[in-house]
Amino acid sequence: YILKNLTSPLFKKLKSYFTGVSPVFSILKDRHENVWFGIRGEGIVRVNLKNHKIKKYQVTNGLASNRILSIKEDHNGNIWVATRDAGLLKYLSQKDSFQQFTTHHGLPSNAICGLSEDSHSNLFVSTENGIAKFLPNSILPFQTYNQDDGIINPEFSFNAAAQIGDKIY
Repeated sequence: YILKNLTSPLFKKLKSYFTGVSPVFSILKDRHENVWFGIRGEGIVRVNLKNHKIKKYQVTNGLASNRILSIKEDHNGNIWVATRDAGLLKYLSQKDSFQQFTTHHGLPSNAICGLSEDSHSNLFVSTENGIAKFLPNSILPFQTYNQDDGIINPEFSFNAAAQIGDKIY
């Protein structure tokens, strides 16, 4: 949509939010017609395709990290953000802010490499030190899996995940 007409006012406006120094690592169009750009060193840019409003989230305005690796929308419409150094972020639309989950919440690492959801709507997080399953109704909201659980190498590559049927690879 945005790239259909590179001379459009929206594209020109959006272009001013990017410095060109840091790579875009993730792009997501959500069910509310927002396009989210995850930028490796500059945070997140969100564009609403209906009203053309653009917002940039960075450390300077409350984002936990500017080092964004992946953005995913789950089956409930929640937006999840994987960071290189500040754990997992969940977008809270009512507050226009992000809830942060880190090793203090049970993640095996604060370097989140990828996000995936299985056929039972469970969110899985791959990290530099294993995998975690999000347990939203638990005191400690992550169940971790590592070499003791059969994972041969607990360090995952960025954005390397695939779902085929009910299996996540």
